[in-house]
Amino acid sequence: MARQLSLIITMWLVWLTTGALSQAQVLREKPDVAKEIRVDQKIGETVPLAAKFHDDQNNYVALGDLFDGERPVVISFNFSNCPRLCIVQFNNLVAALIPLDLLPGRDFQIVSISLDPRDKPSNASETKLKYLASYGKMDTKNGWHFLVGNQATIEQVADACGIRYEYIPEQDSFSHPSAFIFCSPQGQIIRYLNGLEGNLASTLRPAIVEAGEGRVGGVIDRMMYFASCYEYDPTSGKYTLVARKIMRWAATLTIVGLLIGLVPFWFGRRRALRSTSGPENDLNEFPTGTAPSPSEVHP
Repeated sequence: MARQLSLIITMWLVWLTTGALSQAQVLREKPDVAKEIRVDQKIGETVPLAAKFHDDQNNYVALGDLFDGERPVVISFNFSNCPRLCIVQFNNLVAALIPLDLLPGRDFQIVSISLDPRDKPSNASETKLKYLASYGKMDTKNGWHFLVGNQATIEQVADACGIRYEYIPEQDSFSHPSAFIFCSPQGQIIRYLNGLEGNLASTLRPAIVEAGEGRVGGVIDRMMYFASCYEYDPTSGKYTLVARKIMRWAATLTIVGLLIGLVPFWFGRRRALRSTSGPENDLNEFPTGTAPSPSEVHP
């Protein structure tokens, strides 16, 4: 009986282990289509500014029209009938924007390019109004741009941004990565952030400031940018404060503060000593050759 029980337990453990390994193998093996869905980061390259689209107001615009040389631009690739991914991505963006004092249209631009060439300006307008309402700041509408275009133009810009996506005929949908691409005011790609990152609020601000080349944000933001206290990790798509850089700058500021405080004290002390010293202590009181005789000094 004991042997039979031991055999049953052994077989059960083997079955569990084999099943777990098989499941893990299935999970590791992505479908062929999914293997092609990725972001090839092209930091430092320039987006095709001459590419033409129709915006949510049915205006025919070049991508470069949305770059004014002053404000950074945040680009994403989505489409109006996206069943889930785009919704999560934009919900994360809106949630990160709500507490942020940097505003679309004033401090930066948001540009969403539809991957579906069948999308019309009316679809773009509907999507824009949906997320503007969720954001709750309708006066920023001029900072949001939803673009639609033909397949060749979409592929040109997506390829230049390193966005690898595929159309899935069985689902009549597009499989694509979720990414926000931060561009300088001149159109150069600066950073990528994962649009599905739950804590997007903590990385959105430094990415905008960096893409704005230190011209966006308040005094602290600009100091942090020029001091390079933020460090970008391309593997995680996050910004982190670098402790050693903060300590280095803190030490520098401490030394500068001490010098500013002590230099006036040193000069003030020298003046005080000079003003309190009497003629009898000044060996240079009499000009050369006119020193008093010993009888005049010691009667």
